[in-house]
Amino acid sequence: MQHHRSLFLFVTGSFFLSVVGCAGDAMKSSSEPPSTTQTAQAQEGKEQPPSGEVQERAVPLPRPGPSGPPPFAPPPLYVGPTQNITKVANALQVKARSLTIQVTAAPGLALTQPVTISIAFSGQGANRLTQPYAASTGNKFLYNDPEGNGQPRPAHVDITFTEPKPGGGLYSYTVPGNLTLYPLYDVKIDPLLFQLLKDCECPLSQHTDNYFYWLTPEMKGNFSVETGEKMLHFYLGGLSKMTNTIFEFAWARSEVSPNENLHLPVFFWDVPECLPELPLPRFMPTALSSDGAPIMPLFPARTQTYSGGLTSTGPGTQSCNASYQYTITYTLRSYPAL
Repeated sequence: MQHHRSLFLFVTGSFFLSVVGCAGDAMKSSSEPPSTTQTAQAQEGKEQPPSGEVQERAVPLPRPGPSGPPPFAPPPLYVGPTQNITKVANALQVKARSLTIQVTAAPGLALTQPVTISIAFSGQGANRLTQPYAASTGNKFLYNDPEGNGQPRPAHVDITFTEPKPGGGLYSYTVPGNLTLYPLYDVKIDPLLFQLLKDCECPLSQHTDNYFYWLTPEMKGNFSVETGEKMLHFYLGGLSKMTNTIFEFAWARSEVSPNENLHLPVFFWDVPECLPELPLPRFMPTALSSDGAPIMPLFPARTQTYSGGLTSTGPGTQSCNASYQYTITYTLRSYPAL
């Protein structure tokens, strides 16, 4: 006879959230109201974990209640068709980080018959892993969902336990569960290569005075002192020096989630006026919305090189042109040990 139990796994950080599940038929018929602890656990399961943190779902071993000694321990969360299956089901722990799902079974359980654990994983991909329960070492199942579109996605886990029947056949018990996977990336932006294509020909200067302003992916708003944008001043001019590598443009972060509000770098290039009494220089934006906020998100993740042209026209100068090039590299994180 096969029993099905439902659970929803969402646990934040290093805490284990107990799972909303079904116990045995005898527990279903009980008229006792749920305890305060059970009610709190059910409410916790509805919360979505913050991006970048480990999600955990544990099927906890029986543990002492508030008063301490074993008589006050709560009943097992899962009750299978045999004592052996019940022990193993309640010794499981499920964790998820990025697109990695890990299921472990605690060692040290005394079983009278062998129990086999078979887990079906499904997200944007699918796989099934099967192992006999190992009392000496415990068990570890590891699954990495394919990157796909690099966006958060629902995933499903079916954990099935089987034990031989004395007269032949198998006892079988399945615990299904759902969770959400949040892919995490290491993101690296390389230094920007700036090349002056046409000098601004300032009549009172032997060099072209260049100012380069930019917003890193987490910076918001307009270009002003208040936004804390980056600025670099450098000289270019003449055939001997028409390029500059802006190393300060480089940026890197680990474990970045697509649901963070990050954008592609936004930058301005300007050549100041050649005559000191003229107004302040003007800027040419690359990608800003009407209110000055960047409009090109950092995700979806795809390693690529960006390049294009820039134009600056300052008072007292002729129009001058430049080009830029930089690369963004995305590396999907996986976690072989959670």
